[in-house]
Amino acid sequence: MRIFLMILCSVFFAGCIDTTSFAPLSLEYRKKKKALNEYGGLYIFDLELYKEIKAIREKIYQENKRINEIAKLYTHNGSYSVTKVAEHMKRTGDSRKIYPRILSNGCKFDYDCSFNKCNYENANKSRAKLREFIKPALDSGIYDFISEDVVCPDGSMIVIAMGVTATYEGTDYGLYGNTGSGFYFSKPSKIYIRPKTYKVFHLIDGEFKKVIDEKW
Repeated sequence: MRIFLMILCSVFFAGCIDTTSFAPLSLEYRKKKKALNEYGGLYIFDLELYKEIKAIREKIYQENKRINEIAKLYTHNGSYSVTKVAEHMKRTGDSRKIYPRILSNGCKFDYDCSFNKCNYENANKSRAKLREFIKPALDSGIYDFISEDVVCPDGSMIVIAMGVTATYEGTDYGLYGNTGSGFYFSKPSKIYIRPKTYKVFHLIDGEFKKVIDEKW
C-alpha cells in the first residue's frame, strides 16, 4: 500500500512539472522563438483577393451564427430537432448557398482538390518563394504553415496567403486513460510559440515587405 501511494504521489508531482511547463528553458524552444520573432506572421501574396475572402468569411460567420441561434429555438432537454432545423434551412438556405465561395475573378476557395483535378504548379512556386525567404527559420525547425488557397476556373491553384507559426512538442506526465483503453503515465503535448510581435508581409514587386509589426 505504501509503495502504491508513493507511485501515485510521484505521478502527481511529475504532472505538475511536465516538460512543456519548462519549454522556455529548452534550446529547441529558444531557437524556434528567435526565428519566429523574425519570420513568423502572415504572408499575403494577393492583397485584393485576401480582402475579398476575408469579407465573405465574415458574412459566412454571421450567417452561421444566425443559424445556430435558430437551432437553439428548437432545443429541448439538451437536444434539438434535426428535422425542424433542416426544414428551416430548406426555407431560408444555408451559408454556402447564400454566400458561395466564389470570388469576383471566378476562383473558388474552400475547394476540395481531392475530388477534382487541380494544377499545383503556381501554388508550388509561391510556397517555394516563401520557403526561400524564411529559410533561416526553417533551419531552426519552424515547419507549421496555414495556407489560404483558391482554385481558378482553369483548375490552377493560387496561394493567396500563408501563415508561418511554430509549436514546441514535449511530454505531460500524469495518470491518463481509463479502464477501457488502459492507463498510461505520459502523453505527448504541443504548445504554440507566440512571437513578440504580430507581423504581416505583403508580396510587392516580387519581394516580401513587412507592413505591420505590432506588439500583441
